[in-house]
Order: sequence, then C-alpha cells, then structure tokens
Amino acid sequence: KREREKVVGRMYFKQEEINKVTTYPGGSTNDPSILYKYWISPMCAKLVARLPSYVAPNLLTLTGLICTISTFLLSWFFIPNMVEETHNWVYILMGTLIFTYMTLDNMDGKQAFRTGSSTPLGEALDHGVDSFSVGILVVATSSVVQSGIWWPLFCLGPTMVGFYLAHWQEYFNHYLDLGLLGPTEAETLSAVAFWATGIFGPQIWRYHVNVFGLHFTTGDLVMLASFVAALWTISFSLWDGLTLAKKKGINRGEALSQLFPFTLSLICGGVWVSHNISLYEQHPQMMVATFNLLFSYLTILCIIQRVASLSYSYFYLPMIPMILAAAHSVLNLRILDEQLVLRILFWFYLIQFALFASESVTRFCKALNIKFLKIAYPNKATKTL
Repeated sequence: KREREKVVGRMYFKQEEINKVTTYPGGSTNDPSILYKYWISPMCAKLVARLPSYVAPNLLTLTGLICTISTFLLSWFFIPNMVEETHNWVYILMGTLIFTYMTLDNMDGKQAFRTGSSTPLGEALDHGVDSFSVGILVVATSSVVQSGIWWPLFCLGPTMVGFYLAHWQEYFNHYLDLGLLGPTEAETLSAVAFWATGIFGPQIWRYHVNVFGLHFTTGDLVMLASFVAALWTISFSLWDGLTLAKKKGINRGEALSQLFPFTLSLICGGVWVSHNISLYEQHPQMMVATFNLLFSYLTILCIIQRVASLSYSYFYLPMIPMILAAAHSVLNLRILDEQLVLRILFWFYLIQFALFASESVTRFCKALNIKFLKIAYPNKATKTL
C-alpha cells in the first residue's frame, strides 16, 4: 500500500524508501509490434544466446546509454543548428548507434531472464535510459532530416509527455502497453533514415510534397509523423491511466494531480523559451539537452516511485531553477544574462541528474544486496548448458 502524497519531495530518495523494492512483484511489458515480434525479438534472442552468461544485463543497458549519448554529441558537434550538411560517415555512425541502442535495449531483459538476474534495479534502469533517450532521438532525427531548430522543440514536449504518461499509467497496474506502433518502429525507422542519408545524401529530405494543399518537405513529414504519434500516445495513456485509477478507487482529480510536477515544469520551460527565442536560435542543442535532463529526472522519479510503491509528491526541489528562469524572463529582471542562465541550468541539471542516478543505483544495490555490473556466476544460464 502506498503512503499518502507529500507536498514537496526531496531531491533523492532515502534508503528506507528504496528498501521497499524488495517486495516489488515485477512489472511486465506488452509490445504487440509486428516488427518486434518477427524480427527484433528473435534477433536479440539469438544474440543473447551467444553472450557469455557472466555478462550483467545492466552492462548492456549502460552500453546502450553510451550509444545514445554519443549520438547526441555527434549531432551537437557536426549539426549544431540541425540544418547543416556533414560527412556521410557521421550519418551512418549515428544510425548504427541508434540501432545498437535499440538492440541492447531489447537484449538486457532477455539476458536477465536467461541468467536469472532480473531485479527491480534492472527494470528501473532500462526504463530510465529509455526516458533519457527520448529527447536525444528527437534531436538526432531532426538534425539528420535537416528540419531546422523549431521542429524538435515542437515535437519534444509531446514526445516526453507521451513517454511520461505511459509510465504514469503503469504506476497503477505495473503493466506497460506499447501499442501496435511503438518505440521499435520509431527507432528502426530513425536508424534507416540515418543510413539512407549517409548513402544518398541529405538532399533526400528536401523534396517538396503537397498534402491537402499544404506544402512540406520530406523532412517535415518525418517530424510531423513523430508529432502525431506522440499525440496518439498521450491520448491513449491518459485515457487508460484514468480508467485504471478509477478501478483502483482513485478519483480522477487525485490521479491527474500526480501529473502536476511534470506539467508545471513543462509550462515553465515553454515560458522560458518563448521569452528567449533568440537564445534558443543560438544554442538549440544546449537548451533541448537542458529540458531533456529535467524531464528525464521527473520520469525516472515516476518509475522509482512505482517499483518502490512510493507516493507522488506535488513538487520536487530540482524544479526550482527552471521556475526561477521562467520568472526571471517573464518579469524582465535582467539580474543575469540569459546566456548565463542557460549555462547555469544546463550544468545544474547535468550534475544533478548524474548525482541522482548514482545515488539511486547505490541505494538499489544496497537494498537488493546486489552489484551493479556483476551477477552471480555460475547462474541459471550456465546450469542449462
């Protein structure tokens, strides 16, 4: 049974709170994707069968995270304004990194089952890395299809909201439903788009298309499809979450109130950008990275609260800098230069996220009496050889 909601949540969880993960029954994921069922899942199963049984599933997850971070850094360095052309090998490498991340993301759970090393930490880490990768995938795709700086900002909010709502919905039933067209399709199509760009050149995204009298480039259509898919995910998750909450005796107002921290942060971020458009035009990648770090933190909070059966809070301390930045712009205080504000926010959220992730992993390992990147050996897999 979850404790009552608190008004203000701390920056980190206490050890006694994380200790509750020992009673977590485990969640499940339903991925009806045809691509996943007939290609990705069988492929990953064959790859896992060839892995040494002493390889920790968390190592695969962490390697996938390195792939997505590398993709973002390549985008930031070679395509800073998301319209530049760069070397063909950069596009091909970015596509390969995204495909590798997707493959490892599907292998870690299979390796955990194979070796009998499934843990709440592995589940939280897996979904946490996915939450961090959402914004990176949006930016990387925007850069490759040369959509410019506004499409990623337009798509980032709905995409992150959709991902957050999917886990908010799972909070009520420990069951994640990805839908017929989900992350497998998005990541595969992104990788294919990157490879196609590397082979045929970025001009393939500049063809003009007329849709119901509206003119788009092929690159615009890619981003528009991402936006529509995000809206569908938002609608489905919101409806399903409220339905599940009602079945558990939670009224609609209480269920929706759990979305307050994310909603407030999203509004403040939007207000800050709208008052600093020229700043975003100069530093789009840094501003998007700042949002990604904050929203990933809030999503991971949701995930940990689920696996540890903890209550939501209505406010978290790391939200304060974003709120202050929005107030600083709206009130035209001019206490600090806005470029300095951006740099402060970026480094604050980067360091805070790193400390939060490290602290959470340490507390999970202590609660479960496990090591982060090491599993028991011999284990279930070696006994079946």
